[in-house]
Order: sequence, then structure tokens, then C-alpha cells
Amino acid sequence: MIWFILVIAFAILAIYLHKSADKLDNPHNNHSHNNVVESKTLSYWEKYKTENPAKASSIETQLKINFARMADNDVKETIFSLERMATTLKCNISDIKERYLNEISKYPIELLPEMIASASREMDNEAKIYGISTKNTMSSIMIRWLKERSDDMGNTDTTVSQNASNNDIDIVKKLCPYITNDIDVMERLKSLREMSLLWKCPIGNLKDFYISDMKQSYDGTYEHFHYLPETLKHLAGKSLEVANHSGVKPDNTAYSILFEWLNEFIKEERSRLIEKGEVVCPRCSGKNIKLGAFKDEFVCNSCGTRFGNL
Repeated sequence: MIWFILVIAFAILAIYLHKSADKLDNPHNNHSHNNVVESKTLSYWEKYKTENPAKASSIETQLKINFARMADNDVKETIFSLERMATTLKCNISDIKERYLNEISKYPIELLPEMIASASREMDNEAKIYGISTKNTMSSIMIRWLKERSDDMGNTDTTVSQNASNNDIDIVKKLCPYITNDIDVMERLKSLREMSLLWKCPIGNLKDFYISDMKQSYDGTYEHFHYLPETLKHLAGKSLEVANHSGVKPDNTAYSILFEWLNEFIKEERSRLIEKGEVVCPRCSGKNIKLGAFKDEFVCNSCGTRFGNL
């Protein structure tokens, strides 16, 4: 469901990339490159460049590392990780970085710090599985590229401010009518633009797109109504978590905007369920129900029972 994409997509991507089931040779196996004539005067990297000049050049370009200064073991492990990554992404080594960054570009910029943190947590696990140093893992390589992307974005707040037209600002105020502060408007515009890129939807249509998808995912029955406030609470938690890394206030994150739209939908849905007589008191089976004080609470007018509050 679309509102969970922001929550799990980056974690799944980071973890998936280094848990390939393909059985590749361990970098420490002696039979790797056994067709290269051993020479005491040539390093592992020099021999690799001789045997694979195109690959070697591509690796240096993508990682921006001077492999000639690395120990043989580090070179072997890094190449091993890149080969696994290429197998997982089903591409050539020369295309790994572009393919990975294309995947990352599908997600909001504000999630980059969380992607980096997720990959950092996986480094030790990956190193233990394959018996390599953490600095030579796929996770370490992904962190390097994620940081490059973060640096390339530059001062996104300044960029948003410079490129914000009056029409953009009007759209933000229409989608978020309670926002009046100029700083909040610009921060929300940043989040809305990221959501627009993610969903490939014009900013002005984001709310309708989200609510439409919500209605398709939720069957409109009281039996499954509890799912909506559960999602609402999750969005609230994520808005606080992401704000620590995104450079915007918690109330201006993409999660917070979705929270507000979902909250509106929940209010309408509660009233609709009561009007249609679909809400039944679990104690007396009565349908004389009114709204409670909480977003997911109902009160039975017949016996006074409060229910539905998660």
C-alpha cells in the first residue's frame, strides 16, 4: 500500500542488495584468477588490471579509490563485493553505480540519512557472512554512494526557495491550508516535491492521489476500520524520526503531510460508518452510536460502552 512505501522501501533495498543468494567464489579462495601467471613483483590489483582492463578502469571510476595503494586482501574483497552486487542487480560491474543510484532516486531525499543508517547497521552482518572486512562490504560501497548523492543535492532548502513560483506556493497553501509561516511553506514544498517525484504525480494532485489509493486499499468496512488509525500512529512516529535527519520540522515532513490527509479521511469515515449503521456495540449490539473523543473511538448511546479505541 502506497503509504508504507516511504517506510520500508529504502530498508528493503539496502538489505536486499547484499543478501544475494548467488553462490559466488569467496574472495579468499585460491582458485580466483588462476589463469594469471603469479609474479612476486606484481600486486593483485596490477594482475587484475592486466587481465580485466575495462573492469578495472570502471571500478576505479565508480569508487574513486586508488587501488594501487590498497593491500591485496582489500582489493580482493572489494572486487568480490562488487561482483556480488552486479549479480544481484543483474548488470555489468560498469553499470552498478548508475543502476543503484537510479533506484535510490525513486525515494524522497529526506530518507537518505535513514538509508545510510540502515546500510551501516548491515555492514557487520555482511562482513560476518562472507568473512570480509566491513570496509570492503557492499554496504560500505552503498554508504559511499549515498553520501555522494547527499552531497550532490547541495543546499536543498536554498534550491527550493529559489525555484518556488507563486503557483507552487499557492498549491502548498491549498493542500495544507493551516500553514501560514513562510518557512513552513517552503519546507512543505520540499517534501511535496519529493513525494511528487516518488509517485510520479503532479504536486497539486498528490492529496487526491493518496486518498484515492487509500480507498482502493481499504474496503470501507467497520471490521477493517482499525487499520486506518494504526497507520496514522505509524506516520506520526515516522515524522519525528525522519525530521532528525531531513533538515525540516517534524510537522513538515512527507509523513506529517500524509498524517494530516489520513486524519481528515478518518474523520469522514467515522461519520459515514455511523450513518450507515455499520458500527455495532460489542456489548449490547446496539447501533445507536456516536463519535468518541479519540480518532478511532465510538460510544454506545444505549449502554455507554466506549469501544474501538486502539
